[in-house]
Amino acid sequence: MKSKMLAVFSALVLLFSGSLMAGGHGHHHKTDAELAAHNAWVRLVPPVSNISAAYMMLHNNGSQDQVIAGASSPVAADVEVHETSMQDGVMRMSEAKNLTVPAAGHIMMKPGGYHIMLINLKRPLKEGELVPITINFQSGQTLTLEAPVKAAPMGQGMKHHKH
Repeated sequence: MKSKMLAVFSALVLLFSGSLMAGGHGHHHKTDAELAAHNAWVRLVPPVSNISAAYMMLHNNGSQDQVIAGASSPVAADVEVHETSMQDGVMRMSEAKNLTVPAAGHIMMKPGGYHIMLINLKRPLKEGELVPITINFQSGQTLTLEAPVKAAPMGQGMKHHKH
């Protein structure tokens, strides 16, 4: 119970302690015909944390919506797409099912919004290392990218957050 509470607390701290990364950082991106990721980055967390999060802008240059079916990374045992939302004045985080990247559009994965959770990290992540992430879509397409590990800029504090 104590370790689960610590894990939830750690996840909330890492998600809400930073603000948006400035444009132009995290230039690593990968395209798969219609799909592209831009400005991807993974949050640097203390070595004792077993959870981190990845953020990016996902572009769909195709003519059909693309629905995210799941994701994976060799650095984490579990990878999930999550959404942060405000409910009754409390920030909550939950798994986002069937997140859609609209045709000829994009979605932003950012602190306080949609993000990719890297759960049960297999080892501590080091600042500057590139983390491979594969995003699978219901169409059968995949998008593989390498996101650099970065410290989030100082920003808003955490208060009254629940998972």
